[in-house]
Amino acid sequence: MSKSKGNAIDPLGVVETYGADALRMALIVGNTPGNDIVISEEKIRGYQKFANKVWNVARFVLAAQNGNPKHEARNPKQYLNSKFSAKGGSASGGKIQNLTEKDKKILKEITKLMDSFKFYAAGEKIYHYFWHVFADKIIEEAKSGEIAPYVLREVLETNLKLLHPFMPFITEKIWQEMDSVKAKQNNKNLLMIEKWPR
Repeated sequence: MSKSKGNAIDPLGVVETYGADALRMALIVGNTPGNDIVISEEKIRGYQKFANKVWNVARFVLAAQNGNPKHEARNPKQYLNSKFSAKGGSASGGKIQNLTEKDKKILKEITKLMDSFKFYAAGEKIYHYFWHVFADKIIEEAKSGEIAPYVLREVLETNLKLLHPFMPFITEKIWQEMDSVKAKQNNKNLLMIEKWPR
């Protein structure tokens, strides 16, 4: 791209059209060391669709949680240790155990990439995990009632923390919408000051 040739993308126009998070994600994921940044409006539009997916998943999780009046009474970690755990023989508990193991695995991978300053790879990994695992598989299983709303919320909270460095505006907005019980108890209601999940 060259400004003199007139084929450059106006960042302010792109932000106005697609949002700052979409542009930020496109710049981070497309920025591999040693290569020129390849960016197009089509790529930015793709990340705008991803931001919409994040928003819709959060709306689903919040709606599922609000439909369950006991959502605050159960802790996902307690649930895993209850009679519904994989050791107890419940198929649902086994799925939840598998879900939390996948969540921990992706968390370790992304943390390792972030610690080694491979932000482009970390951004791509959280993008694929959120879209193809969380949205496509986990949410679909939750629609059939196989995964409890409070477990979904825990997974969403972790994913929001992982996505926040890449898409700070939408993740912060969702975090505020979630009105996290933990945040209220600790007088922390901003995602940006939450600890990185470990």
